[in-house]
Amino acid sequence: MVCTRNTVFDIIKGITIVLVVWGHTGGPFKGFIYLFHVAVFFLLSGYFIKDSYSESSENFLYFVSKKLKCLWVPFFTWGVITLVLNNLFIKWGFYLSANETIYSEGVIVGSNISYSEFFRTMFSMAIMGSDTALSAHTWFLSTLFYSLILLAFIRLILYHLFNDELLRLLTLIFIGIILLIVVDVNHIEFLGLSRVLVAIDLLILGIILNKVNKIKFVFPIHKNIEKLVVVLFTACSLSILGQSGYIELYDSRIESISFFLSASILGWFLVYSVSYFINQVKVFRVVISFIGRESLWILILHGLVFKIVNVILVLVFNWPDWYIAYSPYILEAKSFWWLYLCSGVIVPIVIHVIWRLMDRGLKHILFFNISMQTINNEKHILVNFTKKK
Repeated sequence: MVCTRNTVFDIIKGITIVLVVWGHTGGPFKGFIYLFHVAVFFLLSGYFIKDSYSESSENFLYFVSKKLKCLWVPFFTWGVITLVLNNLFIKWGFYLSANETIYSEGVIVGSNISYSEFFRTMFSMAIMGSDTALSAHTWFLSTLFYSLILLAFIRLILYHLFNDELLRLLTLIFIGIILLIVVDVNHIEFLGLSRVLVAIDLLILGIILNKVNKIKFVFPIHKNIEKLVVVLFTACSLSILGQSGYIELYDSRIESISFFLSASILGWFLVYSVSYFINQVKVFRVVISFIGRESLWILILHGLVFKIVNVILVLVFNWPDWYIAYSPYILEAKSFWWLYLCSGVIVPIVIHVIWRLMDRGLKHILFFNISMQTINNEKHILVNFTKKK
């Protein structure tokens, strides 16, 4: 049996990462996008959690090792890179020097770091407890890592406590409700624990959606009409919901439990239904699913790309140099949100493609050199053997 990648979920990732970048550009509909864009990523992660990862200690440890590779390594690597370049970023104007007396909303102020500060921050990054201004977007990776590991551990305990799958699921839902109440009452800063607890609830919701999706519902209308109705209903509902509150997962601001869960579920069905239509058109399917597969690079690099856009705009419009230190975008350049959006999505993909080509070329060169060395060694052995004869 050939395992094929599910294009629909790549499309969902593509839509969501575009919305994440869009939300950072200061463009229109920011409040609407913030109601659900990051939540959908967590729901998608929960949707694909395998039950087998929590069936034994060995499987759990294997799961942890996988998440270390795909979440911890990118978080730590990019964090260290931005940390190493910190002093250079100040020189380039990406961060405003702490000595300068310019105060404006959204401007990043930095200072040269000593060796002791460097190693202290690097240790904090190793436990995913710290980031830099240009790696701040990777909070999602640290939150996803800890929430996945904690949830898998909880499910491992439940698997050994209860034999009945339904009882385990109901207990998990009860735990999720308790966690939301805890976050609603207390904000826990350590390692972004409040965000982690909220993320666990979204992962649980993703698991529930996966279970529900296995139930076949039959509707007496055409599927295209069904999906269109869902898109219109969820979009209108989110617009109405947005009038009464705002969600910012980075600060664990969720208004209320009912508000947060409603927005997350509506956002999921909105994006899922839109992905259905995109999947019908080949050009859109290929482009958006490709963007979805590149979502990690876009998440990590779009903040740096925004700085490059800042530099270009400062040069073109002859704005003060300190405007470069604005983050994530220059306040006076809100009309150029489309430029930030396109650059933030396209440039990281181009960088990744170039990286892959260079990596492939390097491997080819190394393979060629090793092959030639092997041939030369064999020739040398043959010559020596002939001489001996």
